[in-house]
Amino acid sequence: MMRKKFWAALLALSGMATPLIAESGGQWGSATLVSAPDFAHRAQLLTPRVSVSARGHVITTWAQSRVPGTALQFEQMSRRFTPATGWESIQLLGQLNTGLLDVFGQNDAGRAALGYFDTASRTALVREYSPEQGWSPAPFALNDSINNAGTNVQVVYDDAGNGLAIWNAFKQDGALRRHAIYSRRFDVSTGWGPILTLVDQPYFGESSDRPALAMNQSGAAVVIWRSEAQQTGYNALYARLYDPTRGWSEIQLVSAKNHQVTENDHPIAIDRKGNVQVIYADAPGEKLYFLRHEVSFGWTNPLLIDADPATYAVRRQLASNQLGESLIVWASTVENAFNGTAQTHLFFRHFRPDYGTMTAPRALHRFDDGVLDEFRVAINNAGHGIVVFSRLTSANSFSVEGVEYSASLDAWVDHQTIYTEQLVGGVNPAFTFLDLSVNQSGAAALIWGVKNNTARTGRVWSSLYN
Repeated sequence: MMRKKFWAALLALSGMATPLIAESGGQWGSATLVSAPDFAHRAQLLTPRVSVSARGHVITTWAQSRVPGTALQFEQMSRRFTPATGWESIQLLGQLNTGLLDVFGQNDAGRAALGYFDTASRTALVREYSPEQGWSPAPFALNDSINNAGTNVQVVYDDAGNGLAIWNAFKQDGALRRHAIYSRRFDVSTGWGPILTLVDQPYFGESSDRPALAMNQSGAAVVIWRSEAQQTGYNALYARLYDPTRGWSEIQLVSAKNHQVTENDHPIAIDRKGNVQVIYADAPGEKLYFLRHEVSFGWTNPLLIDADPATYAVRRQLASNQLGESLIVWASTVENAFNGTAQTHLFFRHFRPDYGTMTAPRALHRFDDGVLDEFRVAINNAGHGIVVFSRLTSANSFSVEGVEYSASLDAWVDHQTIYTEQLVGGVNPAFTFLDLSVNQSGAAALIWGVKNNTARTGRVWSSLYN
């Protein structure tokens, strides 16, 4: 009963009298099979994605093989849930000539886009969605020539429906070996604008192939990427900031000059004031750092998140709400002192921008049994956080589980097993992607995949939370 009163209070604070998705009183609902049972797959389930709007409308997408054992023969699928209709029929979005489905963005009004790269035509494509008209009949080609073809297509929208798309390209000028990141702006009145070059530099072995893009509700945005500096020879993070009235800023150095950024995995966020957050790994000391770009100040000094090489973050997630309150969660492998085995545990820190403080590192969840696969984290405007993860247990079962963060208690509570499956023969988790979406009122949606290697079939599941 206390859980239901707690969530009713959160919903009241956010201006909603009733739950948006399910009458579950603050729990994950039963796992729902959203794909057709036992579809063919070549080697893996391809990047299931999910997004939930302010009204509680959920959109899921995934890709599946059309012909078992045949390379590059995939189809894009989508399925929608609304509180009024429930789960609607599966929609076929068309063929997909690559295994790369990129970031799936949706604003609070429900406008969404799915970006992807077509290997056959070397084009960066975007499929657009609106609650009124559904998915566009055909994808839109963001690039117009082979010279700006690229991968890692990302599209984001503000609350007015204006958007930004980015993608990148490598070695595109032959012997010149150039590396570039491109952008186009979408205006609700005029459509897609011209192609802009955000980055154009010599291509080094460590040039970023994972630029990260984030936009707030007012249209302010940021792109952050990793690149090797020709003058110094070390890897660093760089950024360009976007203002809807002034356009893109000049390139800015983000990471500290004595830091060597080790990976392209640098999660970012931007709050409603335009303040930016990013976390990144530094090679020399095997440390994890957090820093901010404040609108009135600029880039702050990096804050050390994890300094212990024994618990060095091998994977990391950053979730921030519109107020700039953040949860930083990382997975670390720790040796068991009793038996010498290594266990991967989840750790976290909580950042409060109103106080400018961050809690000390603490364990979020310890895995005394099993192996952690994937995890995702989200936080709403009331400061309520959710972490979901998948794991394999020693009893040869696969599970998807969730824990919740209470801002008032400053603690993780209400561990729940969302889905479990006993593994038999060649059945194993898809382990390509576990996706979580939470709107600012706290309604959440989760999607994951499970495949059967022996039968060469797969399934995509979803669970809804309120």
